[in-house]
Amino acid sequence: MDLHLKFCLSLSLAGAAGLQLFYMAYLWMSGQRHLNFVEVFYTILVFSDILLVLISLRYNSTYRIVFRNSGFAVATVMLRLALTAPLFVNVGLGVTAISMSIGLTFVYNNFRLYPPHSEVTNSIGDETN
Repeated sequence: MDLHLKFCLSLSLAGAAGLQLFYMAYLWMSGQRHLNFVEVFYTILVFSDILLVLISLRYNSTYRIVFRNSGFAVATVMLRLALTAPLFVNVGLGVTAISMSIGLTFVYNNFRLYPPHSEVTNSIGDETN
């Protein structure tokens, strides 16, 4: 992915976190009801993660990259749901999301060792008679 694009996205995330933090501090100091910072910021992270998946499709649309990026986006959404779920459900969602991420990493790393035939390129020196 383009480094400039990643840098702009990270700056926008930092700006969103800073604005959210100042807004929460303002609400707290004025005695008004304020939202949970972690839940709001994690929602912003979920949307940015989905945006990264969509942007990454522009640069690489091979199955294994789309599989990895989409899987991590789903795990992020599951973790976001775990933050707001009831007591025992949130533990189950968290453990499921972490297990899915570990399994996804394992599958991605092993799948990379055996690329599909369409991704294998042979140079002239590799040809056998």
